[in-house]
Amino acid sequence: LVALNSVDVPCLAAALPDPDRIVHLPPFLDLSQLHRHDQGAADRASWAARLGAPAGRSWLVTVAMMREGNKLDSYRVLAEALSSRRSADWHLIVAGDGPVRDQVEAAFRDLSGRVTFAGMVDNAILHGLLCACDLFVWPAVNEPLGMAMLEAQAAGLPVVAGDSGGVADVVGDGETGRLVPPGDASVFAAAVFALLEDRALRESLGRHASARVVERHDIRSAARKLDRWLAALATRVPA
Repeated sequence: LVALNSVDVPCLAAALPDPDRIVHLPPFLDLSQLHRHDQGAADRASWAARLGAPAGRSWLVTVAMMREGNKLDSYRVLAEALSSRRSADWHLIVAGDGPVRDQVEAAFRDLSGRVTFAGMVDNAILHGLLCACDLFVWPAVNEPLGMAMLEAQAAGLPVVAGDSGGVADVVGDGETGRLVPPGDASVFAAAVFALLEDRALRESLGRHASARVVERHDIRSAARKLDRWLAALATRVPA
C-alpha cells in the first residue's frame, strides 16, 4: 500500500498483518516548468493591473475551492483572522470559485477594499500569480493534504496554515512556514502578521520552501522511490 498522507498510516497499519507493507510517498509536483519566486516578483505590477489590486501592499494569497464544509469553514476563519488586523498594510488575493462563492464573499464583506476575488485561475498562470505574492495563508480546517500549499512553496512562498490532516507532510513548521492549531483565528492572525513584519524571516522561509519542494516533492524523485518499491515487490512475486 502506498500512502500519500502519513496521517493515514496508523489506520492502515492496524488493518494489515504486516505493517511493513505500507510505504509513505509524499505528494509531488512536476517542477520542470516552474520558475523561481524572484523571477515572478517582477510581475507584481502586471498582476496588480489585471486584478485591480494595490501593488504597494503586502500580498497574502490563498487558493481553494469554494464549497460547503471544511473549505467554507476555513474561509470564515481566514476572514475572522484578517478582520482583527485591519490597520496592517496587507491585501488578500483569493484564487478559487465554487457553489458557495456568495457565502465566502459575505464572510469578507467587512474587509471591502482589502480583498480581491480572482475567481478560478488557470493552472498555466497560477504559478505566476503565486510568485508575485508575499505569503500563502490557509487555515486548513480538516485539510487532508494541501496540494495548494505545496504549489505555493514551489513558487518560493512561505505558508501559514492550520496543522490538520496531512498539512505537516507539506509544510515544515519553522522551516518553510508556520503551522498553528486549526480553527484558532487569533493564533492564525498572529502567525501571519509576525511573518509580514519580518521580511528577512519570510524570505528565508521562502527559500527553504522552494528547496524543500525540489528535494522531497519533485515528481522525478517520487518516480524513483516508486520504482524502487515496485522492483523490490516484483522480486517477491512468483513468476
